[in-house]
Amino acid sequence: MRKEDFISIVVPVYNVEFYLRKCLDSIINQTYKKIEIILIDDGSTDDSGKICDEYAKKDSRIKVIHKENGGLSDARNVGIANAIGKDISFIDSDDYVDVDYVEYLYNLIKRYNTDISFCKVQSIFNNKKINKIINGKSNKWDKIKTFSDVLYASNFDVSACGKMYLTEQFKNINFPKGKLFEDNDTIYKLIDKNEFVAVGFDAKYNYMIRNESITRRKFNEKQLYLIEASDNMCKELSKYDSLKKAIKRKMFWARISTLNRMINSNNRNFEDERKLRKEIIRYKSVIFDFKSSFRDKVSIILLFFGVSFYKKFWNLYLKIREIK
Repeated sequence: MRKEDFISIVVPVYNVEFYLRKCLDSIINQTYKKIEIILIDDGSTDDSGKICDEYAKKDSRIKVIHKENGGLSDARNVGIANAIGKDISFIDSDDYVDVDYVEYLYNLIKRYNTDISFCKVQSIFNNKKINKIINGKSNKWDKIKTFSDVLYASNFDVSACGKMYLTEQFKNINFPKGKLFEDNDTIYKLIDKNEFVAVGFDAKYNYMIRNESITRRKFNEKQLYLIEASDNMCKELSKYDSLKKAIKRKMFWARISTLNRMINSNNRNFEDERKLRKEIIRYKSVIFDFKSSFRDKVSIILLFFGVSFYKKFWNLYLKIREIK
């Protein structure tokens, strides 16, 4: 039985011992107290599981579930299955939230009488202090406007985090187990169930990006699922004629993001990169779409001159972003 005004916070945990305490401290100190905190220890091999148990001993609202490793999607699905709150929110265990994160999202739902709410997400690079996005504005958007914003990534995206949902809406929706970029194949289905979405433009969720998140690493075929998942979403949303341009932008974004991972991997396949470049250039109409970002347009233009030329400027952009 769901509890009215009771909110479930699901936190998948896997080998994050150095970041977990900051995350959990930000949750247990929330201004909104009627919460359950479900920690899914997804087969951690470091001390993450022990830290979960430690926190459960000092806060009765914490429920710890230890399970074999099944990936982020599987952990979230287990959390959903064990949630008793009327509403639910997801927090990744290496991120943290503002002290009023839960209250903010819940108040949006109540104020605008919706079953789903969004807040802005603040990216933080290497723990550097940045200016928080706080402007006090909020609104009630219909789902078409919401989809358009998400497809363009203007204010919000398809991440499961930074949002609150009516728990029962997950009844026939699961995160795809064993897949990367699982949010792309999931969150749009929840938006589509709602006529309206409450959106708040204050950043209450803090997404941590560290050096190891963007340094060279192996590229594997699982990362290609970003394109498949995004295309699945775009195919479903093609029923809305007004989203045609936004859909093209999203399909372009999935491919350029995949290329960015390819070119900075330590097992580069130059032939695959060239094929993907040709595919990306087919979306050159994004250049003339006034809603597409400046970065989108510049990326396509640079790719006209080849992958190597594009890579130099992309990595320069990453360095500048870290310095800011």
